[in-house]
Amino acid sequence: MENGSLRPSGLSPEEPAAQLDRPRAWPWLGLCLAVALAARLLALALFHDVPVPRESDSFYYVAQAQSLLAGEGHPGSFRPPGYPAFLSIALAVSEDLTWVRLCQIGVALVGILLVFQIVAPRFGNRAALLSALACALEPSLVHYSHFLWSECLATTGVVLVFWALERFDRTSRSRHLVLAGLALGLLSLVREQWLYFAPLVVGWLAWRSAWQPAASLGKIALFAACVAAVILPWSVRNTLLHGDFVLISTCRWFPIAIGNTLPEEGLLFGARPPSRNAFLRAHPGIGEPEEEAHWRDVALASIRAEQPWWIFKKTLRNTSHLFSLRTKQLYYVSATSRVPGQGQVPVLEDPGRPVLYGLIVSDVLGYVTFMLLGLSALWIVPDPRLKVLVAGALLFTLAVHVFAVSVTRFRIPILPLIGLYIGPLLTVRRSPSQPWRKIGALVTVLLFAALILTRWQVDLGPALERAARP
Repeated sequence: MENGSLRPSGLSPEEPAAQLDRPRAWPWLGLCLAVALAARLLALALFHDVPVPRESDSFYYVAQAQSLLAGEGHPGSFRPPGYPAFLSIALAVSEDLTWVRLCQIGVALVGILLVFQIVAPRFGNRAALLSALACALEPSLVHYSHFLWSECLATTGVVLVFWALERFDRTSRSRHLVLAGLALGLLSLVREQWLYFAPLVVGWLAWRSAWQPAASLGKIALFAACVAAVILPWSVRNTLLHGDFVLISTCRWFPIAIGNTLPEEGLLFGARPPSRNAFLRAHPGIGEPEEEAHWRDVALASIRAEQPWWIFKKTLRNTSHLFSLRTKQLYYVSATSRVPGQGQVPVLEDPGRPVLYGLIVSDVLGYVTFMLLGLSALWIVPDPRLKVLVAGALLFTLAVHVFAVSVTRFRIPILPLIGLYIGPLLTVRRSPSQPWRKIGALVTVLLFAALILTRWQVDLGPALERAARP
């Protein structure tokens, strides 16, 4: 393979990696990372005064981190410990949350570097740089680098897992599989759902070595052992704490419960989900296993009540929510907060109408362009074996959030996977794609466009109204 070209069948994973002129690529990669850093620092400057509401997930994570920092341990098991542990390490250096946000920006830059490292050996430097640049500028990836949620850490964790699996796919070296297993275990301690991606990796490993069953079993055992080595110590801790087996967290049925509270009329809007804080106030002192049992009952009752059309309503509603235009940054444009003596004031201090419109336009155009290119590339760009796993991760994430709760920030960790093939789509010379690939790309793009057009007025209306005020 020449740099910037690709045979019609793609790069065979058994072949050695392409000979890349890496010294020539580093200055351009450095420029790409500088652009990514500048975009994130600009976003941080714009949103640095956004408060952390007391009953938000961000406040919960910071409180957990402060408990760890004070030597009081991780409080309970409602959420995994990975992100609070990261926050506590950052807070040990400085308690200024701006410092924490800067640390997250550093984590995000590592993820962009890994995107380049995944694409370059398979498609060349130019393709890798464009894929990295797409991820550097995608609006939600920019903003979630400084928002105090677990998405930034989880996103880089996902890319690290795929970086290790890509290396294993090309080299078959066990050390890369060990790294993939350890990385997936750590990722699962940040976002528990990714533990259940492990069976897909196991299936991929078995399919990849279908003609060598003994070797396949050995690789599967090694990968599973590495994941378990990270997870099981935390499971033992949870079991000793609660007197009942808790694999990672007790926050499994709660998102399923709130995600299955569907509107009585219509499909996309309405239906206020149950409040965990209200439940805890009504049941002081309740244990986490008992709380989880309550949310399990709520979830199953909601699912039974929506039969037989439950899965169809859920798929339409949650997919539209997952890929909605109303990102958290646009929510902050229109959101207000109650300040004593001042009433309801904007969460985002008024930066001026041009800045507000610029934020809205760049957010929408950046996201839509990224998705249209990325979704098309997933169909059109040939890449034996690895793309099967990438597609599996995307469908896995969609299935999880169709079944459970679905909001725009849950799509953040898979955005770099969607962006992997943007560079190859734009730069790689290839023979004409098979008709079914083009049809698949067209259908997927049309479905995405339908989701956007169905909701755009509701999603963008509040932000546009705020920007239009004198």
